[in-house]
Amino acid sequence: MLTQQKVFCQTNSTTTNKIIGNNNNYTNSSDVTTIVSLISTGRSTTTSDSNSNNSSDDRLIRPKLLIDEDIDDYGSSIDGVNTNNLNNYTNSANNADKLISFVNYDTDDTDDSTGSLQASNSTSNNTSANTTSTSSTDTTDTTTNNTFVGDDEDLGYDDEEIDGSGSGGGQGCDSGNNNEGVLSKMIAIHELNKNLTFSKRVPHINDTFARIRHVRQLYRDYFAPKKGFDTELLAFVSSIDIVLSPECFASFFSLISGLRNNKLWANKFMDTMGRIMETGTADGKHSSFGEYDECLAIESPEDRGLVVKGQYCLVKVVLPYPEVGSYTPGDGYDPLFDDQGIAPFKYFNGANSTTIVKMIENLNLYRGSTYRLGLCTPHYCKRNEIEEFINKVMYPITRLPLELGRHCIRNDKQEDYTLMQLLSIMTLVVLTILTITSTGIEIYNIVYERSLSDDSQTLGSDTKFVEEDPLVISPYYYTFSLVTNTRELLAYPSSSSSSYSSSSGNGSHRNKTINTPNNNRFVSLDTIRLFVIMHIYVFHLYNTMATIGIVTLKRAYATYPYRVLELDRYTTLRNTLFFDILFIMSGFMLSNSLLSKLERNGGNTRVFNYFKYILTRYLRFAVPLLGSIIFLFVLPLMGSGPIWDEGVQWVTRGCENWQVVLFGFLFIGNYNDQLGIMDRQQAVPYCNPSTWFVSALFQLHILVPMIVIVYHRNSRRGLYLACGVLAVGMVVSVLPALVYNILPQMQYIQMDSTEQIYRSFSWYHLSTTQYLVGFVTGVTGGYLIRRDWSGLRIEYEVVGWLSSLSAICIVYMWSNTFWKVQRSAPLYSVLLWFTVGKFSFALAVTWILFCLCTGRAKTLDYLLSWPNFQPLSRLTFSFFMIHFMIIIRRVFTVKETITMTDGLMMEYSIIDIIYTFILSFIFYSLIEAPFTNLMAIWLKKTTNDNNNSDEDLVISADNGWVAASYGG
Repeated sequence: MLTQQKVFCQTNSTTTNKIIGNNNNYTNSSDVTTIVSLISTGRSTTTSDSNSNNSSDDRLIRPKLLIDEDIDDYGSSIDGVNTNNLNNYTNSANNADKLISFVNYDTDDTDDSTGSLQASNSTSNNTSANTTSTSSTDTTDTTTNNTFVGDDEDLGYDDEEIDGSGSGGGQGCDSGNNNEGVLSKMIAIHELNKNLTFSKRVPHINDTFARIRHVRQLYRDYFAPKKGFDTELLAFVSSIDIVLSPECFASFFSLISGLRNNKLWANKFMDTMGRIMETGTADGKHSSFGEYDECLAIESPEDRGLVVKGQYCLVKVVLPYPEVGSYTPGDGYDPLFDDQGIAPFKYFNGANSTTIVKMIENLNLYRGSTYRLGLCTPHYCKRNEIEEFINKVMYPITRLPLELGRHCIRNDKQEDYTLMQLLSIMTLVVLTILTITSTGIEIYNIVYERSLSDDSQTLGSDTKFVEEDPLVISPYYYTFSLVTNTRELLAYPSSSSSSYSSSSGNGSHRNKTINTPNNNRFVSLDTIRLFVIMHIYVFHLYNTMATIGIVTLKRAYATYPYRVLELDRYTTLRNTLFFDILFIMSGFMLSNSLLSKLERNGGNTRVFNYFKYILTRYLRFAVPLLGSIIFLFVLPLMGSGPIWDEGVQWVTRGCENWQVVLFGFLFIGNYNDQLGIMDRQQAVPYCNPSTWFVSALFQLHILVPMIVIVYHRNSRRGLYLACGVLAVGMVVSVLPALVYNILPQMQYIQMDSTEQIYRSFSWYHLSTTQYLVGFVTGVTGGYLIRRDWSGLRIEYEVVGWLSSLSAICIVYMWSNTFWKVQRSAPLYSVLLWFTVGKFSFALAVTWILFCLCTGRAKTLDYLLSWPNFQPLSRLTFSFFMIHFMIIIRRVFTVKETITMTDGLMMEYSIIDIIYTFILSFIFYSLIEAPFTNLMAIWLKKTTNDNNNSDEDLVISADNGWVAASYGG
């Protein structure tokens, strides 16, 4: 039988050199009684005289109660503790002797797998079947010797054969000698057993168990912390000058107790923690979250008195960093940055974007956070206590500050709702009640009218019920009805009516119909918009995960975040031309709708009320924007995870800035970054990132009516005006480079700082001027489809198709040449792409839209007009307004780091698009459709008051893109 003598290491601390296993060192019972009372009994204690040496309390005579499992004699949990005598307990060097003496007891510890730790009499000799391990350099208790009774299994080696002194057994005293001893013993074991016959099969299950025991014993002897480890750890921790709450202090001792006794619940605390330099770090890994759910599920047995539960905290390793601007390019710096900072990025094709200035900016952006670790702690400890404690321990060693996330998470604690969250929840509840009530009223009216219809049927040859008057219901009652709104959503454009009334304020339900302007709606264009929106979702998912979500990734250097600029298959994910398509289509359909209205009014442009148009446009965009903000405030309640609280702040913090919200509702939010109204290091400078697009679209909608009216009055002058606006649009699109020397974002390699990259992105992607050319080109296309093109020859059509498809391919390939990591494209080429290239792309897209709307692409139009596309296409505006919520939830609810492979991202995209459409329907039913209906009623009423009965009112979920007519 393998035995091992229990030895303890002698430390250099003056507070721990006399405390090993000697109960006579209890010189002050007050603190000991306090801890024992807190952990074991749940009863208040009284403070005894500090000079008393011995206490009659059994808890002092037998302090094993602190960490033995047999403490159920005493008690209850911490909830019943009177902590009057525990407040402001200081864990300091003054108490170190007593605390460690208290824990280093002589006990009958039970090993939960193989046997027991049997305490012998102080005068007895320690014996072993195989070997006795001693150490001449260690100090043991002179009154008590302990014998470790191990497994009975013959492990195939003898300690005396391997190392007669046994000093290499790894007692945890000297890490260097211990490692050398382990290595020498492992080599010796190998030499003794190298001739064993290799076998995967054994004759009996007991032989299988023998192999398991052998491996476990190897781990215990050479790798697991020895019995003196917890003593040294406790001595070290106790010597730190820090004030902990009594509950936290007691739960820490209970955890040490569980670890010493090899209890599963205590070992889980260590098992769930993140690790530094985990697998995958060399290929780019910034976090080790550990096991989030396992940590929160930890709970010690109730019979211990003090029930300790798991609490998850995220620890950020902070690299101290200087202020932005503290380094001037050309100043000297440590060559370590070149050798170990730039060199790895050269391997991953990123060296040209890595400079000292950009490093300082990125450190400021993330507040120095370079690595994140999951930390599982007892739930009695508060966040500030944990942060102060780990910094007191680690900072003198590493000189790196450690910072905890905003909250430590545990299952039994619910964060308080903010005022805006409460208001948002109340608003959603009210809207839900209105929807249910309105739906119930309409269903009742439908059933009632059907009963009238049945009663009016002739019974026999002579008998007939007198027909009753139908129930008169105001149209306002149906604005929130799911029946009406879902019918409109599912209706195919060929249907000429929906169940909603455009009549005046009263009349029967069955007479309430509103015409759908089928001649103004092109189903194939709606389907194109649907595909474009879904691609934009994938674009945002990829790039959100690769930027602010990079802390959730592993192998980042080998996947999309660092290879997006290298691999051609990511061409559509590194340029923004799909946004141009939306602007082109919006101008195209808006122009056609306005011209149609003017034609129905006999060409009288005075009928067009510009201010009313602007008001309806504003309401049509402002209401969904308000609804998306309400949903965003509820977003923090929709997820959880190690990084969730930090990640969700990137999109919700902007809604807490009144200037950001104000600029959003003024629809100038796409210039937030240029105006500097919010620190970009806090979050994205928008309340809902989709705000920038809606702002740019609204600004262009203000401009369009003037061009359309001129087109309508005089086509030649309209063409001249459009050409002039196109020329101005091309110039202003490159004005930042020509006047302010702001390079386009494709020139990022030539930019000295990350700030320049952000500024470039704001001017060349978010600015309205970048989409003026495409929008006006679409407006011209919307005018042209109302002309007679029956005489257009087939040769011209073929040339048009070939030219359009070629232009689209050339513009994409041209853009592809800019995103090279080793060199920057010439500036003149980039500026030509922003002017001539994007104009050519707009012409090509407009030609395709023109052909679809004039019957010159019948096969393609037939495929795109599949009826099942229509419900989804009508949800695209709601989809676009809220899709970032699903993206943020996907990116920041991960509970372990992931590899951003294309297969995984495709899986995420499909699942999340489905989720987004479901949420879009809820958004449409509660907010978009009801308020569109209310606006239509109001507009119809004012129109009737002005005797303009020919006004076209559109109740359609997709008119957020089109802004069709007044009712848009």
